[in-house]
Amino acid sequence: MVRDLDTSRRFYERVIGLTAVYLDADLSATISWKLLGVAEDSRVRCVILKPPEIGGKPAPDFGMVGLFELNDPALTELPHRPDGIAFGEAVLVFYVEDIGHCLGLVAALGGRILTGPEEFRLPNVRATEAIVRDPDGVAINLVEAPDALAW
Repeated sequence: MVRDLDTSRRFYERVIGLTAVYLDADLSATISWKLLGVAEDSRVRCVILKPPEIGGKPAPDFGMVGLFELNDPALTELPHRPDGIAFGEAVLVFYVEDIGHCLGLVAALGGRILTGPEEFRLPNVRATEAIVRDPDGVAINLVEAPDALAW
């Protein structure tokens, strides 16, 4: 969660070298607000960056950084709270084969489900996602993915 998407994008492109774009989209018309635990009328912009290549080969679709900006209504603070995500908080993202199975294990193993599962749709993307916290409160976005992407 970032306050200024363009500033954060420049930082990760120039400092870390994440210059390939996995996704650059206005997510306002999606269910992103539900996944992020914010008001339904929030405007959500997103850029997901990754390295252009690793070892001379195109980089895979993991090891990326997702930058999410909320506007309209503008938010100056997202306090750290158990049911949402705060500015500057990192969210780990993992592809899983069966999100229902994983969510069934979350509480049993000391974690908490914050949101989801929710079906996320863009023109070329369709995924089922949830955001959970591990036993120590680390935020994790679980994304049900095709077998080729799941670990």
